[in-house]
Parts: sequence; structure tokens; C-alpha cells
Amino acid sequence: MLAAADSLTVDLLSTDTIGDPARRRCLLGRFPLIDLKREPQLFVGGDGFSDDNNNGVAFPAVPFGGAVFGPQPFAAPDRSLLFTGNFFQAVVPFLTGGLLSNFTGLLNPVIPAMDAVDQETAAAQRVADAYAIPFLGIRGMSDGPGDPLNLPGFPFTFVVYKQIAADNAAIVTEAFLRNWDGA
Repeated sequence: MLAAADSLTVDLLSTDTIGDPARRRCLLGRFPLIDLKREPQLFVGGDGFSDDNNNGVAFPAVPFGGAVFGPQPFAAPDRSLLFTGNFFQAVVPFLTGGLLSNFTGLLNPVIPAMDAVDQETAAAQRVADAYAIPFLGIRGMSDGPGDPLNLPGFPFTFVVYKQIAADNAAIVTEAFLRNWDGA
């Protein structure tokens, strides 16, 4: 899988919308509002790792939290305004075990400088490893150094750049699947 990914040549987007154009009611999805002012790059491999900074505590899906924090996609055919996801089961353990440990880590940082931070891929890899399934994570970075709009950091950079990151990750995923001889 890594060899197939390493041989990819892709043209990534440098301009995109803020919102998802597939959502009919999303006005921000109709206009190219983001211009990175540089050519995005594909990096394969590395010496990093993925980890869970919430100590295994589930993040609570926030009712009406939208595409980022919500428990149910807006386009779900069975969407219900009463659906709360795991909010009531996860909010107290998250606040006591996850969020407090994150604040403690901010006050006493011991993490070396890094190019990217990722938690979600770690969970997917743990499941793949548990079932001995080959795994390759493909990520689009939505925030970090070099922000052309000079936004004040996360979560602002995430909200503005998540669509271009998702679209570029989809471009890489499609190219990988066309190039890979596996499964």
C-alpha cells in the first residue's frame, strides 16, 4: 500500500469553497472563497505517529453541532432534531478524562514541534490492527503553519479549510485506489 501511495502523481486543489457544495442550503459551497496562494503537496510516509490526546475518552457528539460536532449528518434521510448521539453518555467522561488532561498538557507542554496533529487516524488504525487488516491513512491537513488568511488558529482554520482538505484527500484516495493492485 505504501509503495502504491509513494508512486502517486496528483493535481491537488489550491482554490476551493468553504462549505460543501453538495449541501444545497450551504451558500458558502457555491463560490471559490479559499485560495491557498501555493500549490498543495502530497507527502507519503514519515516518521510520526498518531495518538489519542483524549485518553480513549469518546468526544461527545453535540446535538445541532453541524458537520463537525454533530451526531447526525444534515443530509441523513432519517435526520431527527431529537437525535442526541452519544452526548449524554460521553459528556461527563469527556470533560473529566479527556478535556482536563488536554488543559493540563497545554500548561506543561512536552511535545516536540510537529508538522501535523492527528487523532482520528489512530482510532481507525487500532481497529484495522485488531482485525489484521492492512491500513493506510490518507489525511488532508486543514490547519497549521502557512495560513494565507492569517486566521487565529484552531478551530477557525479548521472551519475555513476543512472543505479543501477533504476534497484533496478525496483526490489522493481516488488516485490511490486506481493505482493499488491489492484487495
